[in-house]
Amino acid sequence: MNSNKNIIVICICLAFILVGLQLYKDSADWIGQDYTAKNVEILDSRIIGYDKGIRSYEIYFDYSWAGRNKYIFRIEKITLGRLYDKDGKIVLDKIQAEMVRVNTRSKVIIATKNAEAVFVKRDSGKSDFSVSATSLKYFNYNKKAYLGDGVFLKGEDVDVSANEMILDANDNILTIKPPFRIILEDYHASSGEMEINIDDEVTVLKGGVVVSRDAQEGPFTDVAEREKQIRQKSAVLSAGRLEYKALPNKNAVITISEKLTLTQPDKRIEAESGVYLKTEKEFTAEGYVRFTADNLAWIVKKEKRDQFKNKEIQDSLYKPIELKTDLLWVNTQKGMLKLKGNVYVKQGARTIKCDLLEYDDESGLITLQGKVSIEKGAGEILSGEKIVIDVNNEQFWTESQTAIEFEVD
Repeated sequence: MNSNKNIIVICICLAFILVGLQLYKDSADWIGQDYTAKNVEILDSRIIGYDKGIRSYEIYFDYSWAGRNKYIFRIEKITLGRLYDKDGKIVLDKIQAEMVRVNTRSKVIIATKNAEAVFVKRDSGKSDFSVSATSLKYFNYNKKAYLGDGVFLKGEDVDVSANEMILDANDNILTIKPPFRIILEDYHASSGEMEINIDDEVTVLKGGVVVSRDAQEGPFTDVAEREKQIRQKSAVLSAGRLEYKALPNKNAVITISEKLTLTQPDKRIEAESGVYLKTEKEFTAEGYVRFTADNLAWIVKKEKRDQFKNKEIQDSLYKPIELKTDLLWVNTQKGMLKLKGNVYVKQGARTIKCDLLEYDDESGLITLQGKVSIEKGAGEILSGEKIVIDVNNEQFWTESQTAIEFEVD
């Protein structure tokens, strides 16, 4: 009985050995063969991929070939390529790349050399950004394109370099992974995250935003004296979030939020948020605004500084000052300044309190309105509803009932 069992076991083992030998024989033709062997060659053609009947990608080439896997095509160079969103609209155009593999079944494109393309606004079909990278990978299952291994993005007035950028083809939003470097005209910027909405032309920086500008030597053309003085000194802006919205005619709106700090060597602004209009040269800061400066000489035109006869005014130009308000608005092009809400100005023993302070560089007038209180020290207080100070003519007047208080020993 046991001998019969042994014979059965031996027969089963032999059967497995024979099957294994047959499998080896059947597969010998491809086990030892180079998996890249060419079975099909295609000249001067294109591949178009579809997702649920809607065009997903399109690739033109001079030469391509496929091996044993009929779904994988190898392309020496893409001469023209396009990526589409879920609705069949172009989002990435003029794609060129080398050393490319395309899986037409899974709809995957992988290029590993000299990739370049342009991003397209879907509403107009215009291209404002071009990109170059070592590699480009596209996966249809998530409709995302990955640019990597040294990526350089170029816009009309901005350049960005990074290790990786990801395009969401459905949203047409480009996410730039840190570390990255941004050069915007004369500015350099960095942050924890960066996104560009291609359609809306909106760039958002989030987390540890730092924007810096070196001091400029000029020459300056068509620039107001006040702005010229500001440009001649370096500046650093820090915030939690910055949004750059491009507008027609090279204009832009820059919105800063989550505690902004703007610093120059001799002055500093702190606020909850701010907005800068590029063409108008107009800046607004709101929410617990605090401004400090080593002096005020930069406010008054150079030719006017030494003409003041009043020594008290001359001295005040070169003393530190602190300012607090709910809102600060300044236009460097027009030379105008406005402080609104809980205005508090302190310089040495002098303080000013009011609801509204306005300064016009052209006229040299400082207008104080709403519960005005000017304390000059030594118990002397000037108060009223409206007081106008003429800096150029070194005089002031009031347009309402005014009280002057003196402290008498």
